[in-house]
Amino acid sequence: MANEVTDASNLLMVAGECNKEENRRLLLKKIASSGNVIGLKLVRTDQVIKQFGPGLPDEQISGAVVRNTIEAKQPSYILESRNGVPLFRAITPYVVSHDFHGTDCLACHHVEVGSVNGASDVSFDLSTEFSRLNGIIIWLVIGQVVVQVLLFFILRSVN
Repeated sequence: MANEVTDASNLLMVAGECNKEENRRLLLKKIASSGNVIGLKLVRTDQVIKQFGPGLPDEQISGAVVRNTIEAKQPSYILESRNGVPLFRAITPYVVSHDFHGTDCLACHHVEVGSVNGASDVSFDLSTEFSRLNGIIIWLVIGQVVVQVLLFFILRSVN
């Protein structure tokens, strides 16, 4: 899903449609409507803001995790809880290169190779998955107890 966000936003850029706020909003709305996505943001770094403007309010970098991910130039994958809901969060920086998923970033961005243009920040609700996992664990424990009891009686009858 994080790669889908990356590639879809990259497609908007290549098509020259990324500068329209309604296109970015539609992209995020469509992607967020699939799966268990409960949070989805694209953020801009200062170098993109200088060239293309500040963008939408929610496209600003907020929080140390996003800032640290951009500085490290490496994706971050985090399990966290928000309001009691278990979440998986994927933050993917957009590192400038001549071949970013098949696109030359420098065709439009006037920045240095290896710098970061922004990031996607996607959060997934894991409540259903955790509920299934808890159910599996309960059945495994019950199964283990049944096997232990059966083995007890089988071994007792052999002696």
